[in-house]
Amino acid sequence: MDDHYYKHAGQTLKVWGEDTLHALRFLTRLPLPAAAHPEVPPSQQILRAHPLAGAVIGTIGALALGASLWMGLPSLVSATIAIAVLVAVTGAFHEDALADTADGFGGGWTQDEKLEIMRDSRVGSYGVAALCLSLVLRVTLVAALVDTAQSGYLPYLALVAAGAFSRACSVSLLSLLPPARSDGLSSS
Repeated sequence: MDDHYYKHAGQTLKVWGEDTLHALRFLTRLPLPAAAHPEVPPSQQILRAHPLAGAVIGTIGALALGASLWMGLPSLVSATIAIAVLVAVTGAFHEDALADTADGFGGGWTQDEKLEIMRDSRVGSYGVAALCLSLVLRVTLVAALVDTAQSGYLPYLALVAAGAFSRACSVSLLSLLPPARSDGLSSS
């Protein structure tokens, strides 16, 4: 292979790395270094890196799970710590969206009512219920994987895969569904 191939491959990796850092800056509260190029690339370019950023986020949860288990903590406690780390790393970004969605669809009858409720910063009973059920489900699923997995790596791989897959699904929905409002984040 010639030098042109390696130069092109190196440039591609650099661009993907920068896009992933931009995605991580958006999706997390991680103290990441400032962007080498302050101008943000087009949103489609950053969105393509969301699954990779999700895998990085899932890896952080997997490391927290592994460290907790290594310290001898029970699987349920270790799974709780792993999920708590994921929530902290993302700044509860996804939990906030889940609560808003549950409140909007639980409390509103028309599209305008749902959107108004979803924009309200307060969390209602539907949002609290959705958050509690989501967190309990995620913790118990990770603990069950730790307790029943034939391979010791399965719980860790599941956290990484879930991080990547969930971000891939959210990006896919952005391309498949029209935005609910013209001034929202998804419209850009």
